[in-house]
Amino acid sequence: MYPENRLIRIKMQDWGKISEQNSHWNSNKARKIQEKEARIIIKWLRDLKLLNYNILEVGCGNGYVGLKISDYFLKEKIEFKYYLTDLIPNCIEKTKENFANLKAHEPVRFGVLDVYKMDKTLGPKTQEIIISTGFASAATYKNAVPIVSNSLKKGGVLICDFVNNFSPILFLSNIPRSISRIINNKKYAKDVNSKYYHFGKIGIKEYFQKYDLKLIDMKYIGVLKNPIVAIFKKNR
Repeated sequence: MYPENRLIRIKMQDWGKISEQNSHWNSNKARKIQEKEARIIIKWLRDLKLLNYNILEVGCGNGYVGLKISDYFLKEKIEFKYYLTDLIPNCIEKTKENFANLKAHEPVRFGVLDVYKMDKTLGPKTQEIIISTGFASAATYKNAVPIVSNSLKKGGVLICDFVNNFSPILFLSNIPRSISRIINNKKYAKDVNSKYYHFGKIGIKEYFQKYDLKLIDMKYIGVLKNPIVAIFKKNR
């Protein structure tokens, strides 16, 4: 139903090799950012005031965001089920290691999942809450957004993060490229072969609205190279 972007899939395969060759995605610096994200996400989840939370995480990486959320729910005695997934088996193994000291494992499970097949693998309109983080999180790839939307129930929630292109480090590292991306943002959004549809906050709300995902809130995490975190609600 949704065309797979070959270039994106090649990049995701390359990411698998990168994740095995270095550990920056599981570093202390990365965890500090994940802790900030987790605090915002926990507040958003708490504000939903649900009796039970059924959460799917797509592209869990080291699983640290999910660990912080699960730990909070357990401490607060909030009913939940948490399914942590990633395309890369190495990430799932690292996630399991990070969850090893969690006191209760019953609500948590792990598995390999391809975001481009998730609506077929798990079924359309089956998910209540989807979380996806990692700066350029799996759920925010341009061609993944319609599939993620199709996986959510009406009223379901998507929480994800984005590269903060307005951060001083990214913007100043290549000013001509940054300016070009701002100017060509609308062109990127219309080009089906382009992975780009936003620059910083610009374009996110409009693109997700195309797929019945209404932007509810958006937060910057820090001012340097840290991401933007957003929450969306499925309209129908």
